Amino acid sequence: MLVITFTLTKPLHRLQGTTRRFAKGEYDVRAEISSRDEIGDLSKTFNYMAKTIESKMEELKDAVRRQEEFTANFAHELKTPMTSIIGYADTLYQKTLSLEEVHQLAGIIMNEGMRLEALSFKLMELVTLSQSNFQLEEARIDEVIADAVETIQPTAEKRNVRVQLQTESAWVRLEYDLFKTLLLNLMDNALKSGTDRINIQGSCEKEQYMISIRDYGRGIPKEDLQKITEAFYMVDKSRSREEHGAGLGLALAVKIAKLHHTELVYESVAGQGTCVSFMLAKEADDEEEET
Repeated sequence: MLVITFTLTKPLHRLQGTTRRFAKGEYDVRAEISSRDEIGDLSKTFNYMAKTIESKMEELKDAVRRQEEFTANFAHELKTPMTSIIGYADTLYQKTLSLEEVHQLAGIIMNEGMRLEALSFKLMELVTLSQSNFQLEEARIDEVIADAVETIQPTAEKRNVRVQLQTESAWVRLEYDLFKTLLLNLMDNALKSGTDRINIQGSCEKEQYMISIRDYGRGIPKEDLQKITEAFYMVDKSRSREEHGAGLGLALAVKIAKLHHTELVYESVAGQGTCVSFMLAKEADDEEEET
């Protein structure tokens, strides 16, 4: 009877030990199935339950990570337009301007405020909900780039950086607010490179439109070039802290670029500067359609 009892209860003791380990947080532990009887079925049921719970735990962890990523990204994206708003508001406060100039600066401030409102919803969808079904609409790419340059201008003047803009006209499809965020992130990184000037170019290349942003600053070491688009990665952590950076701008830029069916290409030489470029598909203009 003792032998029979031991034989019958041993699998139950093993299952009991497994459940205790699982209760302590070892969510990858599984019961050993050594028979095809009721105890074996119970072990299978436990393993199925454990697998389901482990899956749900991973989903919860992923949800928390996405929320944290959204909060950090949104805080990062608030900085550039807020700097623009503060810069233009300070100009209105400090200087005596004509009515036309006041109207122009007030319009820029209003546009940036409206962009922040729209951006909050779009970043929620992009980062937190991981959606990519944004509506891309036709836009004059040279006007979009010029608008981004106008937004970044107060920061450039504060840093004594000359922004040189040279673009050709073309129509492309884009999501305006997110695409402007992409440009501002790339320009913001160029401004922080220690450069004295930034060249921003947009040119037509057959059926595509190429955008490049080049600085002449400190450059990026070769060993860091492949890592700069990783979230929270910073080449120079001490300098990034001084600039109030978190290493999120380029990670977000990569996602926005992917949304526009393109990818960022980096070229950099330490001590000489960095160039980031990407291509967009052109839309046929009216003359091409008539031809």
